[in-house]
Amino acid sequence: MGYYLKKNGFEIRIIEKEKRVGGKICSLSTDYGVLELGPNALFLNADARELLAELNLSPVPAAPNLKRYIWAKNHPRSPLSFKLILTLFLRSYQRPPLLADGLSVADFFRPLLGEDHLKDLLDPIFAGVYATPVQQLHFKSVFPDLAERAHFRTYFHFFYFYFLKMKSERPQKHELKGSVSFHDGLQTLITRLESELEPFIELKKHTHLEKDKNFIICTDAHTAAELIKPISVDAAAELNQVKYQTLTSTCIVSSKKIEALDNAFGVLIPYQEKLNAIGILNNSAIFPHLIKEGYSYTFISPGQNDLKESIEDFKTFEPDFNSMNILFSRTTPWKKALPIYNLNRYISMKKLNVILKTHPGIVIFGNYVGGLSLREMISQAKLFAQEFKIHS
Repeated sequence: MGYYLKKNGFEIRIIEKEKRVGGKICSLSTDYGVLELGPNALFLNADARELLAELNLSPVPAAPNLKRYIWAKNHPRSPLSFKLILTLFLRSYQRPPLLADGLSVADFFRPLLGEDHLKDLLDPIFAGVYATPVQQLHFKSVFPDLAERAHFRTYFHFFYFYFLKMKSERPQKHELKGSVSFHDGLQTLITRLESELEPFIELKKHTHLEKDKNFIICTDAHTAAELIKPISVDAAAELNQVKYQTLTSTCIVSSKKIEALDNAFGVLIPYQEKLNAIGILNNSAIFPHLIKEGYSYTFISPGQNDLKESIEDFKTFEPDFNSMNILFSRTTPWKKALPIYNLNRYISMKKLNVILKTHPGIVIFGNYVGGLSLREMISQAKLFAQEFKIHS
């Protein structure tokens, strides 16, 4: 946000309460290579590609053609199966439910997939992005392009709509696409932005809002509520309605690889499998340039777990665990890892937008407002700065 405002000619101050910038993005340099304690990659869109070019950064793409697995019955399996393909073929011309405000992702896809595929397939796929069961995920929050749409004639038309959308956003053949990192990890992006904005950054500072100044609050929802409460109790109340998912990221470097995940991006784990993790990233396969020695994996678990729980999962995936050595491990709990995109968040954000119209000097910016990923944050910051310039 600071970068794009400065680019568009605005004077800025960035007030950071921590002793470092970057938030959950943290690349740790070890004897075994670079390990990501938080997000491990930037999934590119046009705005992200443009930003990296402006910053003169050279991204390193994720390794191509890696397998994607879902864990089922003690084995990694492809998400696609004959049963799933047949189900989609037979039911694609059914009429989906109306796109009501209260619709969940599970409600929308249940007639198409059935209960078993919801649990075995859809739940882990969406948990890999939102860390939330599909029964809780609000449909229009996950698919904001459909916020004003009432219905689709068939599921086929729904998929065709998104096929056309993805086709329009597809990069040119010469353009980089997919997930990328950098030679020294994702922290490289933060370091470069920090160097661009260093004169305007104030670390280890606290602030309060003043009515005669413009503030863009780029914090979690609950901290934003504390900041805005002296000016608007109603806005603070809506921000406090946002709930967060606590996640634990455990990086493990082992002397031998997990054979079940060989040549795989990673594996998603359905909730009913009763493992501690909901997903495992195979860092050594995704970004091999970051790993100097051993084999690196990241276990993502809901709640606050310790190394013991991840080791138990490791043994489930690799029966030969006792012949391995754990060369390095680091467990990082994130109390407010991701906002839960449920119906309550959707309603509260709609109310918040109305309330903030009476406070034009205050803007709330964050992944709980809309757009969960880093690339969406980039696009929203760019758009806001451009529109702010026009209206100024």
